[in-house]
Amino acid sequence: MKKMLVCFISTMMLLININPVDADYSAANTSTQSASITEPSLSISEISEVDQYVIVQNNRYVLSVPEETTMDSRVLHTASSMLERANNYVYVNNLTIDDDSKKISSGSSTEIMRAYAAHQTDQFWWGVRHIFRTNAAAEAFASDLETCSTAMGSVSAAYGLLFATGAGLAVSLGASAVSAYCGMIANSVRSKKLQFAKIELDISWAFVYRVIEWHD
Repeated sequence: MKKMLVCFISTMMLLININPVDADYSAANTSTQSASITEPSLSISEISEVDQYVIVQNNRYVLSVPEETTMDSRVLHTASSMLERANNYVYVNNLTIDDDSKKISSGSSTEIMRAYAAHQTDQFWWGVRHIFRTNAAAEAFASDLETCSTAMGSVSAAYGLLFATGAGLAVSLGASAVSAYCGMIANSVRSKKLQFAKIELDISWAFVYRVIEWHD
């Protein structure tokens, strides 16, 4: 069973002192002077619940929930909105959704070669998955995030690091909130890499994230 590290920041922690606890961190549930989140969001567990009912048809994500399945209407509504945004992103940018893995890609040979790389990045309807297979890759990523956390003008760089080419799908946060996230995620990646040889960082478009062990 995967051991999970999922982080949460309260308003006072964000403004005064960062001290993550063991829970999903959702920016949508945090009110700060620099972050005004209006986008609906799902927790990591809700994303996992919904994803089992997400299929790919004609290069589009489709939510196919059996009638007998009981799921909160808020979760269904939010998931539908996220899927529609992802489908529009795929269409506008002429991308491809893999029928089996549900990954979004350009289909280039470069992306295929990046599979099993020391730092692999994959996009999905819900956000981005970073896979770190070496200590050096995890440390380089954490170090870059740490740099962004201390440089308030590095918001665009932080979005690029966290969301790669899908940065446009991510919610817009103020500089101080992005800075806090970068520092916290860097700490999470370093902490988990001490425990496991390979780890994954899953981060949604709404900045909800977790760091857990990865198995190839």
